[in-house]
Amino acid sequence: MSPASEPIIVAGPPALDPFAARPQSPPDLVHEAQRLFGLGHYERALPLCEQLVNTWGDREAWQRLPFLYRFTRQWTKALDAQRGAIRNLGESAEAATHLSYLLFVSGDIAEGLEQAKKAAERYPTHAGVVSNYLFSLNYDPGQTRQGVFEAHCQWGQRQRVRVSTPCGPECDPDPDRPLRIGYLSSDFWRHSVSYTFEPFLSGRDPSVTAAYGYSLVENPDDITAYLAKRFDRFLPVLSLKDQQLAAQIRADRIDILVVIGGHIGENRLSVCAHGPAPIIVDYGSPCTLGNPAIDYRLTDAVLDPPASQEYYLERLACLGDGLTCYAPLKGLPEPGVLPAKRQGGFTFGSFNASPKINPVTIALWARALHSVKNSRLMLKFSGGDDAGIRQRFLDRFARRGIAPERIVMHGWMPQSDHFALYDQVDVALDTFPYNGGITTLESLWMGVPVLSMWGDTAISRVGLDLLGRLDMSFLVAGHADAFVGKAACLAKNLDALQKTRLGLRTRMRDSPLCDAQRFGRQVEGLYREMWRRYVQGPVTRPPE
Repeated sequence: MSPASEPIIVAGPPALDPFAARPQSPPDLVHEAQRLFGLGHYERALPLCEQLVNTWGDREAWQRLPFLYRFTRQWTKALDAQRGAIRNLGESAEAATHLSYLLFVSGDIAEGLEQAKKAAERYPTHAGVVSNYLFSLNYDPGQTRQGVFEAHCQWGQRQRVRVSTPCGPECDPDPDRPLRIGYLSSDFWRHSVSYTFEPFLSGRDPSVTAAYGYSLVENPDDITAYLAKRFDRFLPVLSLKDQQLAAQIRADRIDILVVIGGHIGENRLSVCAHGPAPIIVDYGSPCTLGNPAIDYRLTDAVLDPPASQEYYLERLACLGDGLTCYAPLKGLPEPGVLPAKRQGGFTFGSFNASPKINPVTIALWARALHSVKNSRLMLKFSGGDDAGIRQRFLDRFARRGIAPERIVMHGWMPQSDHFALYDQVDVALDTFPYNGGITTLESLWMGVPVLSMWGDTAISRVGLDLLGRLDMSFLVAGHADAFVGKAACLAKNLDALQKTRLGLRTRMRDSPLCDAQRFGRQVEGLYREMWRRYVQGPVTRPPE
């Protein structure tokens, strides 16, 4: 599972069975542990697996134990248990990938990437392992853009050339007819991606496009059900093999298939090699997928200026008002008084995932803290409430001269508490080079301006893209000195910050960032342009 696919909310398990028999022997323990694990009763399954491991060294319990620690948010124990399982049982593709994931969560970017790379070299035909490595490259500030591009292209070259999907009788070549758009994703659940995907459905014109959802979600939730109702047809397809899935998409006569999220999670990019649709489009990946079967990349000219085409196999298809349209949750509290005005002191914050908090980002944030006397930094990420991970991050800041009492860390919490936490933050600090996306949008919606820094890759220009749509480019720095200077300047102007805080939600609501209808028209315009180009002849790819 990719670090970026951590859930925003973890649903509680179903009610326990009060009539379950108490296990009396190792076989009974194994059976009961399996039953509880399958029901999602992780806290009940954990002591049984611990007993099976410590007393009998049970193999299956060893395999489950790291996941049980993770699912109960005991991240340091999960990391230790995963290492122990590999020592005792030998390495598997799943164990190697899980180890790299846990290292990324703990903030050990270099070791996590090393483990991901070794796993990809050992299991070059395992799609999940290779996807984990390719996605992980985006977290490493030491990677060059050319290096990331070449690594993805090497993977793409191993993919079979796409089966031709001709525009025959079953595929009407009329350039102006309604189009059938298929969306393939593992993120149709309470995941950050769903908040920017929903406008694809709510903003569309049903007379122009029909929407088909192909869901790879393992554990559907209320958001899955919400989105499913907004598709013309919604199919759970996780159990289908690639050829079966491609056959289903062809049977639905999909004109354009949009694959969402790139190498995140259960992506099934390998289905693209089987010719599921005449046109295949990437949405949401941080860089090229390097797959010659994918024709276009949905983006915009800020994220991917024309000169960046050389780093993509896909043809860039740019939305005029930006790639992102945000569908905020209903009922969130209105921004209030600036925390620095209520309680004194100044609080920076970041609720980005820990793999984005690399040494470059820590050095940048430490300089910002040094520039504002008595300021503190509030962090929230999966693992932030784990004592071992907290200490690792405190040590990293201490090496930059930041005392532990200036760092406040939180881990997972219920959604209401998560959003309430913004009421304690004056200014949010973005990560670099992997900028925040949904985290930035949430922060802005809650009235907290985001200070960002831009680079030359799409993932390092998300802050520039989002803030520019709000006419707030003054919050984006081109280098570290400017970032630190802007942080100090913001902390000195509390009245201006208060005014910004109270007006941010209205500014967002009135901007293209939250205009689903406008977004939908532009997306449909690009789909139409792709389709007309297709029926007129083969897509001319950019020179390689």
